[in-house]
Amino acid sequence: MATTNPVKNAIKDLKAEYDRLAQGKESLLAIIDEAELSESVFNSNAIENSTLTLKETERILLEMEVSRHVSVREVFEAKNAKTMEKIVTIALTESLHKRITYLRGEKITTLADCAKKGRKSINTLLNAARRQTIPAFREKGVWKIGVYNP
Repeated sequence: MATTNPVKNAIKDLKAEYDRLAQGKESLLAIIDEAELSESVFNSNAIENSTLTLKETERILLEMEVSRHVSVREVFEAKNAKTMEKIVTIALTESLHKRITYLRGEKITTLADCAKKGRKSINTLLNAARRQTIPAFREKGVWKIGVYNP
């Protein structure tokens, strides 16, 4: 699946906003980087039917022992997750949404709370979040979104 020009332009716009907001906030970005790596690998591997938990993925990436027997294949996939264009595009967009939300200092709420407050279907919001057509992001497996108050 080729990435369309509107998607490329949206990512370019998000990246420009991220670059503008990121200046002088290296400490915050380091914290986000640390948390985001294992989540990205975990989510990528889950698509490929990995049975690893987020905690196990973190332990593998930190080269620590895992508390249960896992297959060599799953360990290999955790360390060498495949990069497919669609997954990378969605992951990049989600990452930028998370970073921009934090850099703006937005109030962060769960997607479930957003659905209740906005009287919207949680399934509709979850589908939009997975497709990254709304600025939602995951933290420890929970979908969240920022409430922007300029």
